[in-house]
Amino acid sequence: MSIIELQIPPLKKRPEDIPLLIEHFFGKFSLINNKRGLKLDQGALKAMINYDWPGNVRELMNVIERCVILAENETITLDILPQRLLGEKVDDIYKTNMTLAEIEKNHIQQVLKQAQSQQEAAKILGIDPATLWRKKREYGIQ
Repeated sequence: MSIIELQIPPLKKRPEDIPLLIEHFFGKFSLINNKRGLKLDQGALKAMINYDWPGNVRELMNVIERCVILAENETITLDILPQRLLGEKVDDIYKTNMTLAEIEKNHIQQVLKQAQSQQEAAKILGIDPATLWRKKREYGIQ
């Protein structure tokens, strides 16, 4: 009997595998938790693809299980993802000496980075697309 050692690159070097693994884990945990038809919105998928996954596939599996358990509807959005997947720490984004306008501007910028479109960003923010357009103009967001 011989043993074959396989060298598989870490997940961060295989971003094309992430959607396939997500689909696999959604199937597994949706069945276990009796929550069928779950899907990721584009912003959440983008955040997962851009994350480095230091815990590799096991960390991805745990995140998907968490999302399935916390899901209140069929679409998993950025607000269900663990904060570490979104890039910056909340403490770094929302410093205590910031005005409400600065916090709003930062939040809009973060959502725009994650969203695939203006429509999606407006939906995530819970505002009309025209309101998002006005806020971007008001805050000088490109």
